[in-house]
Amino acid sequence: QNYSALNAKGVALLRLGELEESIKVFSEAINTDTTNYRAFFNRGNAFRILGKDNEAMLDYDYVTEIQPDLVDAYTNRGSLLFKYKEFDRALFDFQFALQIQPNNALLYLNKGKTELRIDNPEDAIYDLKKALEMRPDYGEAYYWLGLSELARDNKAEGCEYLLSAQSLSFEGASEAIGQNCVQ
Repeated sequence: QNYSALNAKGVALLRLGELEESIKVFSEAINTDTTNYRAFFNRGNAFRILGKDNEAMLDYDYVTEIQPDLVDAYTNRGSLLFKYKEFDRALFDFQFALQIQPNNALLYLNKGKTELRIDNPEDAIYDLKKALEMRPDYGEAYYWLGLSELARDNKAEGCEYLLSAQSLSFEGASEAIGQNCVQ
């Protein structure tokens, strides 16, 4: 079997939502070439969508070994680490990826969220403002920026940012406003 053809078939299946079948096809591709990162990365994405986070993490780990400049592998792995509250490791992934791709709003958002979770609101604010410089309509960045300002006991600015997140229809903003901003 041809690696490229198998990987392409797996991608098509993944896009169609045939996740289990795509994993089988990506595994076939991997069996034909264990040095190419694409099938590992794609299979990791399929595992992640299925909620098989351990399997996804193993694939992303391998991808970062054989393709150490693939920003998406660090982003996806960092997001999983964040989900499981492994904030120091997640922060490393986001920082490393930002060295490769310094103009990535999603990475600044993820790094800012992580900084807030490890009680560094000042660093979080810096990162979230960088994300907003790149994407002024980034509702999630406004949300986390609001939470970061609230963590610094800056209620007025925090609520202003949360209102911006709400105006951009970011889920969770209304609840945060209700909990923190309503008198």
